[in-house]
Parts: sequence; C-alpha cells; structure tokens
Amino acid sequence: TAGQLNISYEDMWKFTLVNYNAGGGCLATSMEKALAKKEPLTWERVSLYLDPACQGAFNYVNDISQ
Repeated sequence: TAGQLNISYEDMWKFTLVNYNAGGGCLATSMEKALAKKEPLTWERVSLYLDPACQGAFNYVNDISQ
C-alpha cells in the first residue's frame, strides 16, 4: 500500500495528476527509475525521471497543485 512505501497524500495526489495528464506509462517509468536509484517516492524526486515525452506533466501538476 501507499503507506508502506511512505508516499504522502500530497505526492499521491500529484502522481494521480501525472497519470491523468501523461498516462500511467509515464508515471510508472519515472517511479521505476527513482526506485532503481533508491530515491524516495516523492514528487520532487520522481519528477526528475520523467521521460522527455512526459515532461509536459511536470508543469501541469505544478500549475494544478499550486
């Protein structure tokens, strides 16, 4: 569950926005890359690993969540 992965409610919401805007593949790939580097699953860290085709989701999430 999200709690076992220590994902905050705010980060979970941002991941939901990425999923909606760019698709599950974009989110999954960036999360897998973060996990492979033992990064925490936070928006700040996972967003660093968005593929170029998924970068539009970064602005979308930040615009919606600000």
